[in-house]
Amino acid sequence: CLDRARSANSRRGVRYQLVNLAEPLVRQGALDEAERILAESEALNREADDKIGQAFNLKHQGMIAKRRGQMDTGNDLIRQALAMLDAAGNKEYVSEFQAALDEDIQLSLGLE
Repeated sequence: CLDRARSANSRRGVRYQLVNLAEPLVRQGALDEAERILAESEALNREADDKIGQAFNLKHQGMIAKRRGQMDTGNDLIRQALAMLDAAGNKEYVSEFQAALDEDIQLSLGLE
C-alpha cells in the first residue's frame, strides 16, 4: 500500500501508510526501522499540519521509548499525543492511546 501511495504521489496516503507501518514494527521489536519510518512520517505530518498524524507519531515514539525501558519518557510522549488529540477535538483514538499508556505492566512482565 505504501508503494501504491508513493506511485500515485498521494502525500496523504503516504503519511497514513507510514503511521500504519510503525506500530507493528514496534510490537515486533524492529525499533530502529520503526524510528526511520516515523522520521519520514513526522516530517510529512508537520508539513501538512496533520495534528492527528503528529499525535500518532508521538504515540509510536512513546511506545518505542517504553520498549527500550524508558517508561517515563514513553509515557510523557503518549500523554503529549493524548493532549494533541484533545486539542484537535478528536475522541476516536483516545482509548487506543490510553491503552498505550497502560502497557507498562505488560512490558514489565514480558507479556508484550
